[in-house]
Amino acid sequence: MFGNLNSFHNTVAESKAERDQHDKLLTISTPGERLLIMAITLAFLIIGFWLYFGDIKQVLTSKAMLVEVDTASDSDNQLKSVEVYVWIRKEDAPQIIVGTPANLICHGESDTKSTHNGVITLISQNTIMQPDLIPVIADLSGGNLHKIGITLVDKINNASMLDKECQIDFQVGTVSPFQYFLLS
Repeated sequence: MFGNLNSFHNTVAESKAERDQHDKLLTISTPGERLLIMAITLAFLIIGFWLYFGDIKQVLTSKAMLVEVDTASDSDNQLKSVEVYVWIRKEDAPQIIVGTPANLICHGESDTKSTHNGVITLISQNTIMQPDLIPVIADLSGGNLHKIGITLVDKINNASMLDKECQIDFQVGTVSPFQYFLLS
């Protein structure tokens, strides 16, 4: 019965040596290790503050066609507005209101892109097609055709962009990163 007592003591001694070795691995002993731990902690704090207090802009993107440019200029020689036709999904339509910032991205000659910033000044649901086809097209596309007027911040130099396809980005608000990652 007591023949394995020596073996038991050896096992306990080995376990104690292993625990001491693990404790030494977990001990932060050099200044470099302390700086690394502080940097990692600081990074986690910054990410946490950004997730809670930061904000992400919500942008809705749609294809558009530039149909009209107001050529009257103000005292700063800036164009006043443009009008575009845009398909807007039914669930996105309530978010796009007068005063919403918008970016109009048009493709010009030789694959050059020009971006024009502005604010929506007019929104109207448009019926340029045959009235009996509009409900069918709206159901198929999940949206409706709108004519949107945008007052520009910058100048459009090229009138040849009329009737060309563009992209329009509507900045409809901001959400916290925490909400953004949970809702998407």
